[in-house]
Amino acid sequence: MPDEPERFRKDLSTARAELEKRLAGEKDALVRQDLEILIAQVNRDIRASEARERILLPYDDVAGTIFFGIKSLLEDQIAADRRPASVVRLRKYTGLEPGYEPLTIQAEKRYRAKLKTAGLAGPSKLAVNKNLENTQAYITGIGLLLEKYKMTGLPGRVHKTQGTAGVL
Repeated sequence: MPDEPERFRKDLSTARAELEKRLAGEKDALVRQDLEILIAQVNRDIRASEARERILLPYDDVAGTIFFGIKSLLEDQIAADRRPASVVRLRKYTGLEPGYEPLTIQAEKRYRAKLKTAGLAGPSKLAVNKNLENTQAYITGIGLLLEKYKMTGLPGRVHKTQGTAGVL
Protein backbone atom coordinates (compact mmCIF):
# COMPACT_ATOMS: atom_id res chain seq x y z
CA MET A 1 0.00 0.00 0.00
CA PRO A 2 1.35 3.41 -0.89
CA ASP A 3 0.40 4.86 2.50
CA GLU A 4 2.05 2.05 4.49
CA PRO A 5 4.84 4.21 5.99
CA GLU A 6 2.32 6.82 7.14
CA ARG A 7 0.05 4.15 8.65
CA PHE A 8 3.06 2.61 10.39
CA ARG A 9 4.02 5.97 11.90
CA LYS A 10 0.42 6.67 12.90
CA ASP A 11 0.26 3.32 14.70
CA LEU A 12 3.55 4.10 16.43
CA SER A 13 2.22 7.51 17.48
CA THR A 14 -0.90 5.87 18.92
CA ALA A 15 1.27 3.41 20.86
CA ARG A 16 3.48 6.26 22.08
CA ALA A 17 0.44 8.17 23.36
CA GLU A 18 -0.63 5.10 25.34
CA LEU A 19 2.87 4.63 26.76
CA GLU A 20 3.01 8.32 27.74
CA LYS A 21 -0.40 8.01 29.42
CA ARG A 22 0.81 5.02 31.42
CA LEU A 23 4.06 6.81 32.26
CA ALA A 24 2.13 9.78 33.68
CA GLY A 25 0.35 7.55 36.17
CA GLU A 26 3.20 5.18 37.03
CA LYS A 27 4.82 5.38 40.47
CA ASP A 28 7.32 2.51 40.26
CA ALA A 29 10.71 3.92 39.19
CA LEU A 30 11.75 0.77 37.32
CA VAL A 31 8.48 0.58 35.39
CA ARG A 32 8.80 4.31 34.60
CA GLN A 33 12.29 3.66 33.28
CA ASP A 34 11.01 0.83 31.06
CA LEU A 35 8.22 3.05 29.72
CA GLU A 36 10.72 5.83 28.98
CA ILE A 37 12.91 3.35 27.09
CA LEU A 38 9.92 2.19 25.04
CA ILE A 39 8.88 5.78 24.26
CA ALA A 40 12.42 6.62 23.15
CA GLN A 41 12.45 3.57 20.88
CA VAL A 42 9.13 4.56 19.32
CA ASN A 43 10.55 8.03 18.64
CA ARG A 44 13.63 6.48 16.98
CA ASP A 45 11.43 4.17 14.90
CA ILE A 46 9.33 7.09 13.66
CA ARG A 47 12.44 9.11 12.73
CA ALA A 48 13.99 6.08 10.98
CA SER A 49 10.82 5.49 8.99
CA GLU A 50 10.73 9.12 7.89
CA ALA A 51 14.41 8.98 6.89
CA ARG A 52 13.96 5.74 4.92
CA GLU A 53 11.04 7.25 3.03
CA ARG A 54 13.07 10.38 2.18
CA ILE A 55 16.18 8.58 0.90
CA LEU A 56 15.29 5.05 -0.22
CA LEU A 57 13.08 3.44 -2.80
CA PRO A 58 10.54 1.22 -1.02
CA TYR A 59 12.03 -2.26 -1.31
CA ASP A 60 10.66 -5.32 0.47
CA ASP A 61 11.83 -8.90 0.84
CA VAL A 62 8.36 -10.17 0.03
CA ALA A 63 9.23 -13.86 0.25
CA GLY A 64 10.76 -13.32 3.70
CA THR A 65 7.75 -11.31 4.84
CA ILE A 66 5.43 -14.11 3.76
CA PHE A 67 7.56 -16.84 5.32
CA PHE A 68 7.89 -15.15 8.71
CA GLY A 69 4.22 -14.12 8.68
CA ILE A 70 3.21 -17.77 8.22
CA LYS A 71 5.86 -19.10 10.61
CA SER A 72 4.55 -16.82 13.36
CA LEU A 73 1.30 -18.81 13.31
CA LEU A 74 2.81 -22.25 12.71
CA GLU A 75 4.93 -22.88 15.77
CA ASP A 76 4.52 -25.38 18.57
CA GLN A 77 3.84 -22.66 21.16
CA ILE A 78 0.91 -21.30 19.14
CA ALA A 79 -2.46 -22.70 20.17
CA ALA A 80 -3.67 -25.30 17.67
CA ASP A 81 -6.95 -23.45 17.12
CA ARG A 82 -4.99 -20.36 15.93
CA ARG A 83 -2.96 -22.24 13.31
CA PRO A 84 -5.65 -22.37 10.60
CA ALA A 85 -5.32 -18.57 10.42
CA SER A 86 -2.01 -19.27 8.66
CA VAL A 87 -3.88 -20.58 5.62
CA VAL A 88 -6.13 -17.52 5.57
CA ARG A 89 -3.07 -15.29 5.93
CA LEU A 90 -1.25 -17.08 3.10
CA ARG A 91 -4.32 -16.79 0.89
CA LYS A 92 -4.38 -13.04 1.56
CA TYR A 93 -0.64 -12.66 0.98
CA THR A 94 -0.92 -14.41 -2.37
CA GLY A 95 -4.13 -12.71 -3.48
CA LEU A 96 -6.13 -15.95 -3.47
CA GLU A 97 -8.52 -14.50 -0.89
CA PRO A 98 -11.21 -12.34 -2.52
CA GLY A 99 -10.51 -8.64 -2.12
CA TYR A 100 -6.76 -9.05 -1.50
CA GLU A 101 -4.00 -8.07 -3.89
CA PRO A 102 -0.85 -10.24 -3.78
CA LEU A 103 1.99 -8.78 -1.70
CA THR A 104 4.28 -9.08 -4.69
CA ILE A 105 2.03 -6.78 -6.73
CA GLN A 106 1.69 -4.33 -3.84
CA ALA A 107 5.48 -4.18 -3.43
CA GLU A 108 6.00 -3.68 -7.15
CA LYS A 109 3.44 -0.84 -7.22
CA ARG A 110 5.10 0.91 -4.25
CA TYR A 111 8.51 0.61 -5.89
CA ARG A 112 7.35 1.78 -9.32
CA ALA A 113 5.41 4.70 -7.83
CA LYS A 114 8.64 6.09 -6.34
CA LEU A 115 11.01 5.25 -9.24
CA LYS A 116 10.66 8.71 -10.76
CA THR A 117 11.42 10.48 -7.49
CA ALA A 118 14.84 12.05 -7.91
CA GLY A 119 17.50 11.22 -5.37
CA LEU A 120 16.07 8.01 -3.95
CA ALA A 121 18.54 5.15 -3.63
CA GLY A 122 17.57 1.65 -4.59
CA PRO A 123 18.35 -1.54 -2.73
CA SER A 124 21.83 -2.94 -2.98
CA LYS A 125 22.47 -5.63 -5.56
CA LEU A 126 23.79 -7.81 -2.73
CA ALA A 127 20.52 -7.50 -0.77
CA VAL A 128 18.37 -8.25 -3.83
CA ASN A 129 20.49 -11.26 -4.79
CA LYS A 130 20.39 -12.59 -1.22
CA ASN A 131 16.60 -12.21 -1.12
CA LEU A 132 16.30 -14.03 -4.44
CA GLU A 133 18.59 -16.81 -3.20
CA ASN A 134 16.44 -17.22 -0.07
CA THR A 135 13.14 -17.37 -1.95
CA GLN A 136 13.24 -21.10 -2.67
CA ALA A 137 14.14 -21.87 0.95
CA TYR A 138 11.18 -19.77 2.10
CA ILE A 139 8.82 -21.54 -0.30
CA THR A 140 10.08 -24.93 0.87
CA GLY A 141 9.87 -23.80 4.50
CA ILE A 142 6.25 -22.72 4.11
CA GLY A 143 5.43 -26.05 2.51
CA LEU A 144 7.10 -27.93 5.35
CA LEU A 145 5.27 -25.88 7.98
CA LEU A 146 1.90 -26.42 6.29
CA GLU A 147 2.67 -30.11 6.05
CA LYS A 148 3.86 -30.40 9.67
CA TYR A 149 0.74 -28.76 11.07
CA LYS A 150 -1.55 -30.42 8.50
CA MET A 151 -2.86 -27.14 7.13
CA THR A 152 -4.98 -27.44 3.98
CA GLY A 153 -7.11 -25.19 1.82
CA LEU A 154 -4.56 -23.78 -0.60
CA PRO A 155 -5.36 -24.50 -4.22
CA GLY A 156 -2.44 -24.39 -6.53
CA ARG A 157 0.56 -26.28 -7.63
CA VAL A 158 2.53 -28.33 -5.15
CA HIS A 159 6.04 -29.32 -6.08
CA LYS A 160 8.68 -31.59 -4.62
CA THR A 161 11.85 -29.95 -3.38
CA GLN A 162 14.57 -32.25 -2.10
CA GLY A 163 11.92 -34.80 -1.17
CA THR A 164 9.61 -32.40 0.62
CA ALA A 165 6.44 -30.69 -0.49
CA GLY A 166 6.48 -26.97 -1.08
CA VAL A 167 3.54 -24.78 -2.02
CA LEU A 168 3.92 -22.35 -4.91
